[in-house]
Amino acid sequence: REKEIAAGLLKASQPSSPKGLQENEKRIRREIANSNERRRMQCINAGFSNLRSLIPQLEGEKLSKAAILQHATEYITTLEKDKSRLYMQLEHTKGMLSELDQ
Repeated sequence: REKEIAAGLLKASQPSSPKGLQENEKRIRREIANSNERRRMQCINAGFSNLRSLIPQLEGEKLSKAAILQHATEYITTLEKDKSRLYMQLEHTKGMLSELDQ
């Protein structure tokens, strides 16, 4: 993608002076950097969107990235507590079944 941008920019303006050539190269590098940054931010935003979709109580709410992370942390903590509670119930049930078998 960067090569396409650079090739397009080079074709658009071919300066004749060395100073113009340096400015053109700086502009091309800036365009490439901007493109890379846009792509990076799109990936980050997609990740937050995916994370947001996994948190059940956030449907339709507009939240900041920090709020999404906070809600995700709380949700994970809740899931961990539920898992521990269910594991303890399972062990208790197994114990009761073992007693009934004897």
